[in-house]
Amino acid sequence: MMANRSAEDQACATKMSERAIKVRPEPYAQSKIEDAYYMEHCDEYIHKALLALEAPKVADFERLFNDFEKSFLHGPTSDPIYKAALDGIAPWHMRMCMAMQRYTGK
Repeated sequence: MMANRSAEDQACATKMSERAIKVRPEPYAQSKIEDAYYMEHCDEYIHKALLALEAPKVADFERLFNDFEKSFLHGPTSDPIYKAALDGIAPWHMRMCMAMQRYTGK
């Protein structure tokens, strides 16, 4: 994906990934998707992992979110029907934005 970007875009993406983030002590309840099963697992994996980091950065959030999505939706016990339904509720980019807002900020 980065191969198709200009050098300027790549530099900007790298700089953004290195930015520090402040992890909320509790997930921001207003930032959610309408799937309690997904939200429970997302909180359990991503939020707890971010809290455990000493100085989390955007890159840490991206890695944790992508690892969660990969294991949760593409693992050996995943259900393609559930993934399709979840994508209908909130596509990947919306889930990532929701998680960023839910776990980081003020």
